[in-house]
Amino acid sequence: MAEVIAAIAIMSTSLLAIFSTARSCSMAADRNRKLTQSVLIAETLLNEQMLDEQIAYQRTQGQTDKYSWQIKILQTDIENLAKIEITVALRHQSTRQQYELVSFLYIEPETVSK
Repeated sequence: MAEVIAAIAIMSTSLLAIFSTARSCSMAADRNRKLTQSVLIAETLLNEQMLDEQIAYQRTQGQTDKYSWQIKILQTDIENLAKIEITVALRHQSTRQQYELVSFLYIEPETVSK
């Protein structure tokens, strides 16, 4: 009888460890999926800015699905070079996950507007 109780205790401990590991893996996969979506949104926004012929030093913000984003186009000390900061954030329940992409863009002198 004692052997059966010991076997059940060992088996239940093993199952608990397996379920705990599976839950951790599932949560990590969800976090990675959200991060990947944030990266794709940021890269899309950066490509749109690079294709825009009328670049202006400004701040723009918006929302895509569950993600909010902000674009800052800032002047640098180097003439005709703009710094682009793109922040994509996801607010889920009480947590906020954020991804930031920073790049530089050469601006043709005649296309700069202030």
